Amino acid sequence: IFDWDLGVTEGGSSGSPLFSPEGKIIGQLWRGTAACSGINDNGGWDEYGRFGASWADGSSSADRLQDWLDPLGTNPLIVDAYPPFEIFSFNAGISITNVPTIICDNSIEPILIVRNFGSETLVSADITYGMDGGNTTTIAWTGSLANGEQEEIILDPITISQNGAFMATLENPNGEDDEFLGNNEANASFSTPPMFMTTEVLFTLIPDNYGSETTWNFRNSSGTVLYSGGPYTNNNNTPINETFVINDNDCYTFTINDSFGDGICCQYGVGSYTLTTSSGTIIIEGGDFGSSEETTFSNFNVLSINENLVATQISLYPNPSTGLVNISNATGNSLSFEVYNVLGQAISKGNINGVSHVLNLSGSSAGLYFVKLNDVQTNQSTTKKLVIK
Repeated sequence: IFDWDLGVTEGGSSGSPLFSPEGKIIGQLWRGTAACSGINDNGGWDEYGRFGASWADGSSSADRLQDWLDPLGTNPLIVDAYPPFEIFSFNAGISITNVPTIICDNSIEPILIVRNFGSETLVSADITYGMDGGNTTTIAWTGSLANGEQEEIILDPITISQNGAFMATLENPNGEDDEFLGNNEANASFSTPPMFMTTEVLFTLIPDNYGSETTWNFRNSSGTVLYSGGPYTNNNNTPINETFVINDNDCYTFTINDSFGDGICCQYGVGSYTLTTSSGTIIIEGGDFGSSEETTFSNFNVLSINENLVATQISLYPNPSTGLVNISNATGNSLSFEVYNVLGQAISKGNINGVSHVLNLSGSSAGLYFVKLNDVQTNQSTTKKLVIK
C-alpha cells in the first residue's frame, strides 16, 4: 500500500490482519512507515505478507502457523472459525461511521449502518441513538435486508462543544428478540481541540545550544503546511519570532521536532517555544519534550444556543427513504418547511402543527434533497439533508 486513502496504521501494528471481502485473513502487516500525523496520515507506505507464507515457511513451530492451526496435518486450503460460525435467524447489528476521533468542526454528521447477520430477511428494527449522557432519539427502521446486506442511515448534523461519544443501539429485529447481542451497541468517541478566536498566531522560539536539531511546522486541517522553520545554527539563542495568519473556521496543528530526541530544554541550553493569540492568550508553551511535541486547536465560531436547540429537536427518518419521511418535532412550536433539490428548486412546502408529520416525496427522483425547517415562534431555522433512494 503506497498511501492510505481512509484511515492509517500506527507503529506497533505489525502482524495485524488483512481480510478478504469474505472476512477471511489472507495476509498480515509486515512492515511500513505509515503513521498518524496530527489528524491526518503521514503519506507513508505499508507492506503486507501473504498468509500462505506465514502458514508453512517458518523454520520452526515458533514462527510457522501450520503447526498451531493444523496440528493433525490435514493440509486445508481454508481454515474456518472454531467453533463453527453460527447463523441465527434474528441477528441484526449496528455500527457508526463518519465520526472522526478529533473534531475540528463544531459538529458531527454520524452515519449509522444497519446490517443483517441473520438468516431471516430483516424488515424492521428499533434504533436508538444520541450523545452519551444526553437526550436520545428512537426510530422505527423499516427496510428489506437479506443476510449480509446493510443500509446506511444518514443523520442530521449534531452540534458539539466538548469531548464525548456518540452512541447507538439496535433492538427487536422483525419484532423478535435478537439472538446475538454482541453487535447491538456501537459508540464513537471523539475529542474537541481547544478553541481560540484569533486571526493571528504569534510564535516565539528560543533555540537551545543545538539549533541544528530543531525544526517545526504549522498545518491546517487538510494537512497543508502553511509555515515551517529550521534547522537553525548551533550556539545561537537569539529569539525567533513568526506570525501565522489563519482563517476563521479551521483547525490547525503545530509540531516541533528535535532530531536528537532530547527536546530544546534543559540539558544543552534553556530553549523554549510559545504560541499565543493576537490578544496574548497562550495556546501552548514548552520545550521539555523528546523527539517531537504537537498541539491542535481550532478557531470555529460556535452556533448560538437557539440554533443548536432547533437543530437537535427536529429529526427526519428514515433517511435514506423510499419517499415517505417522518418529521419529528420536539420544539413544542409550529414549524414551516420547504424541500429543495440539488438545483435549489423548491419541490414541496407546508406546515407542521404537531409533534410529527409525514412528508410524502414518493414521486420524487432518487437523489439528495434539502429540507429547510423554520420554528414559527422563534424564527430559528435548520436545514437537513435527505436522501431519496
